[in-house]
Amino acid sequence: TDAPLIVTKEDLLDGLPDHDARTVCLDRDRMSIDSHSDQNPDSGAAPESLAYVIYTSGSTGTPKGVMVEHRSCVNRIYAQDAITPMADLTVFSQKTALGFVDSFFETVNPLAWGKQLAVIPAAEARDPEALVATLADKQISNLVTVPSLAAAMLVDADDLGHLRSWTLSGEAVSVALTRDLASSLPSCRLINL
Repeated sequence: TDAPLIVTKEDLLDGLPDHDARTVCLDRDRMSIDSHSDQNPDSGAAPESLAYVIYTSGSTGTPKGVMVEHRSCVNRIYAQDAITPMADLTVFSQKTALGFVDSFFETVNPLAWGKQLAVIPAAEARDPEALVATLADKQISNLVTVPSLAAAMLVDADDLGHLRSWTLSGEAVSVALTRDLASSLPSCRLINL
């Protein structure tokens, strides 16, 4: 991406590939960072300004950087609220690896609406039993998973009664899974993204 700035931690510097970017280390440069104003700066960002770049292979299998503008992010946040009103939900989960596009909206969408966000460790997110236990413990009301993980989680459906919205993404959703989810979780809105 030829990013002009990389924000990292000092112990991760050696793992970066060769680059010409300026680096800011959140730990090493803490005193300099703290010397700056804590007031929100005027970013100068406009709707057509770049918000982020995410790498995806999409359907081609060849990785490519996709540039996403601020207006697209805002449109997605409002569109998601139209599908699943944020007012109906209280605790959201962030469990998708940061390299996947769903992770951005798992994180930004609830925070944009001032909602609580529970970050679920990767090991728990990959283990259906551990994930169900964490969801129940944190009383998470909104979840995004692939359908195959949803099917594995249904073994513990009694512990998922707090879910109000479950978005299925990344794989085809079978009619059988849809029926099983709907009958096991009648108070949960199912969304096939």
